[in-house]
Amino acid sequence: MPEVSSPRIAIASLMQETNTFSPIATTCEVFETYYVLHGEDLLTGYGAARVEVPAFLAVLREAGAAAVPMFAAYAAAAGVCTRATFEKHMQEIEARLRAAGPLDGVLLALHGALVLEDSPDGEGEIIARVRAALPAKTPIGVSLDLHGHITPRMLQPNTFLVGYQNYPHTDIYETGERTARLMLDVIAGRRRPVMALASCLRTGSTPASGRPCGHRGTSARMSMGTGPGPARSPTPARRRTAARRPRP
Repeated sequence: MPEVSSPRIAIASLMQETNTFSPIATTCEVFETYYVLHGEDLLTGYGAARVEVPAFLAVLREAGAAAVPMFAAYAAAAGVCTRATFEKHMQEIEARLRAAGPLDGVLLALHGALVLEDSPDGEGEIIARVRAALPAKTPIGVSLDLHGHITPRMLQPNTFLVGYQNYPHTDIYETGERTARLMLDVIAGRRRPVMALASCLRTGSTPASGRPCGHRGTSARMSMGTGPGPARSPTPARRRTAARRPRP
């Protein structure tokens, strides 16, 4: 029988939850106060942190798949990210994707609330540019924060999105596991995730009165099919708040 090669799956991350009310611009120096990891540094740079990238790595290792580390950077909530900072990080991801050789999939750990100084949709640009750097049939799996916001530009072909399920966020690592396992199923032809948008009424309470109120927004839902086929992805409106994240 012909030898079956292990799937090669690239891993990258560029995360920030932007607070557009903050006057402090997010620059390369801000990212460097948290972490910026290049290439092979991703394999050990997170230490014991239970976040998405270590979960990606653990699932791929267990499955015998080859992880191809690209780039990872994180900054806590601050003002909008400068275009120069974003371009420096994105261009490294794109260059590493071009140099990686054939890939069976790409895993991205994103937040969903990255705002650039000239665009409100950082994640949409990340996913679109990664999509453009890959063959059309190469799947992209994206993990997202629970209150990350999905935009139409994130609806790239053959792309699926997986969000945290818990608030407080006690399932960051588990979300990474779910995303990586779904990627393995997609590559093996066992699952075909398809994203759809739906308008829904969300309930909450007003800070002043505590009384319930309704808010109409957009929700993304994912269904699972079997067999090969493209995956499409989701979309809602944007609100920026601050959040803490464990450091590696």
